[in-house]
Parts: sequence; structure tokens; C-alpha cells
Amino acid sequence: MGYSVNELATAENLNNPKFKKKLRELAQNSSVMWEGIDTADILQNNSIAAVWGFSLPELAKRGQVWKIAEPKEGTMGWVDNFAIGWSLKNKPFLRKVAEEWLNFVISPDFQVEVTVRSLGSAPTNTHIQDRLTLEEIAMFHINDPDYFQNNRILWPTLKRTRDRNFMKHLWEKALIKK
Repeated sequence: MGYSVNELATAENLNNPKFKKKLRELAQNSSVMWEGIDTADILQNNSIAAVWGFSLPELAKRGQVWKIAEPKEGTMGWVDNFAIGWSLKNKPFLRKVAEEWLNFVISPDFQVEVTVRSLGSAPTNTHIQDRLTLEEIAMFHINDPDYFQNNRILWPTLKRTRDRNFMKHLWEKALIKK
């Protein structure tokens, strides 16, 4: 519809009949395309779906090898966890626990075995190329240091409660079957 990323993040820009109609059409006609967390049971025997990739390792075990295709325009993404917040400023022990957890999660072993091979997701630590198969390197673009900045469109933080509530309401309404 020609919206920029920033235009998609405010109620003022999306609270119009044209956008609501298009969103409803997409939501109603997409079958498994809008699963929040894809699972092998939901996707099994489908030929296409919008996924994060969490179900792909299990589908492969079931004999259904899926591939991820990404649009040339890029893919939406957001940073949604693993931040050390201000609340730990004066809590050195809890801050140390949080830092150690982050170190563990970005460790090569965790990134390869859990993030890539169990969750089917792109790793955060790209210094694991020597531990991945050529297919995994290609799938997650590990050999392209600029891939993320050129192909991920980070969703802006919804700063106002009004915008967050509007987005939730907009989506819930689009999903209601007539």
C-alpha cells in the first residue's frame, strides 16, 4: 500500500477504511500465514506459510524439508528480549546474572545447537561459521556481514499506549470471521 515503516507504527496512519479492509483481506485469506509461533503440527503438509522458522527442524525430521524465502524488499523484525534494563542499575548481583545469561545464550554452543538447529532461527553470534553446514550458512546469510542491516526492517518501538492498544485491536478485529 506504499506505507513506510514509520507510517505503519501509528494509529493515525492506519485508522482508515482502506488499510483496515486490506488487513482484513490478508488475515482472512491467509490460512497458516499468520501463526505467532509456527509449529510442525500446524504447518505439516502445507506448501507455504509465513514462519519464523521454529518448526523447520521438526518438519525436516518428519521428512518435510522446508526452505525460507525472503522478499527482496526485506523482512520485518524487532528486538524483543534480552535487554539489560535500567532496573538492574543498582543491583550488581542481578546484573551479573543477566550478563552471564546473555553470555551463555550468545555462546557458540548455544547458538549452533539451540538457535540454529533446534529453533531454526538466525543466530546472533556470527562467529560460528566453522561449526555450521554450508546450507545453514546460506540459509542464515552468515557469510554476508551486511545482510541484517540491508534486509531487516526493524519495527519502530510503539511508544504510546494508544498505538499499542490500537494495533492489538486492529489485528483482533481483522481476525474475526464474518
